[in-house]
Amino acid sequence: AAADDRELLLWYLRDRRMDVDEAVAKLQKLLAWRSGSEEWTSVSEVAVDAERATGKVELVDGGRTTDVLGRPVLLVRVAKHVIAERDLVASRALSAREIQATVDAIPPGSGVEQFLGIFDMRGFSAAGGKSNADFAFVKFMVKLLFDYFPRRVGRVLLVGAPMGFGPVWAIVKPWLGSYGELVRFAKPDEVREYFAAQEDVPTEFR
Repeated sequence: AAADDRELLLWYLRDRRMDVDEAVAKLQKLLAWRSGSEEWTSVSEVAVDAERATGKVELVDGGRTTDVLGRPVLLVRVAKHVIAERDLVASRALSAREIQATVDAIPPGSGVEQFLGIFDMRGFSAAGGKSNADFAFVKFMVKLLFDYFPRRVGRVLLVGAPMGFGPVWAIVKPWLGSYGELVRFAKPDEVREYFAAQEDVPTEFR
């Protein structure tokens, strides 16, 4: 159980600057979410598998390949997340599970505590039948990172964002609070700078 995980307890204490009451409250929120939310209890596994099959999110190389700082890499292909085609609850469940898998891929005792998030923005559409501007889903992702995986993402790269993403970013950025400082806009060929070897770079950015 999460309550028995000493490292998790210490992580929440550090996140709350050693305020025990705040750390306990945040941990209780995590436990309540794990035991009672749709994402973990009642979602259709068939629906989750269907969302996974789109290729919209991937723990790169199952966590075995890391960036230059030794962090596992979570890759999100935003154009594959189409509002008109997605199951919102299953998409939330998939995201929660992939982030958990990414955190679990961090080797114990390695000194690494965070992961790198890469959002491939190429092909992003903000309108029409193939719109990827899913504000309901983004709000859930912000909650995931704030409440359930605090300080676990060390850097977020928005790669190849088109001009049409500007108005969407103007809406989303304030939701991120201090986490907005972790975001960097990058060109596809700049992704290589975050990896020690060419073979470690996700295939679509080589």
